[in-house]
Amino acid sequence: MPLLSQRSIECGDAEFDALAQAILDEGLTLRFRAKGMSMHPFVRSGDLLYVRAVAPDQVHIGELVMFRIAGSRVAVHRVLRRTRLEGKAAFVIKGDRIEQPDGIVPAEKILGQVIARERNGVRIDLTTPARRLVKAGIAWLSPVWPAVMPIAGRLRSIIFTGRNRTDV
Repeated sequence: MPLLSQRSIECGDAEFDALAQAILDEGLTLRFRAKGMSMHPFVRSGDLLYVRAVAPDQVHIGELVMFRIAGSRVAVHRVLRRTRLEGKAAFVIKGDRIEQPDGIVPAEKILGQVIARERNGVRIDLTTPARRLVKAGIAWLSPVWPAVMPIAGRLRSIIFTGRNRTDV
């Protein structure tokens, strides 16, 4: 779906929540710049995220969802599992760099699903079968992910630069 506008709008939490809800309710794609480190390295502060509305039955394990966390604050975190809360669909959601899940999030607090990420001008579609498999794998590794990340970073540095970051 085409973007409504390419311009930037600065706004606070309440305004962003209302604007995001209005855009998604119209069936449009929301594009915004991510802030924070809770999803690093999959989503970095400054990445552009593309979000579309999603029905609860279309939310899969590993998907990144935009949801309301407190009042009018929103966040993007990963779905670890589906569950039920008071007989209704709900999800266990967690930031990749956070040790504890956000708790059980009712389906009505889900605003949308992240369908693409753009970094340094390169847009990556997150809805392909291969990327869904990767996201599900990350969700599966989620309990150990915070401990694995420093090791993975060190291995990546050794493999791609031929030296350990601590050697610098």
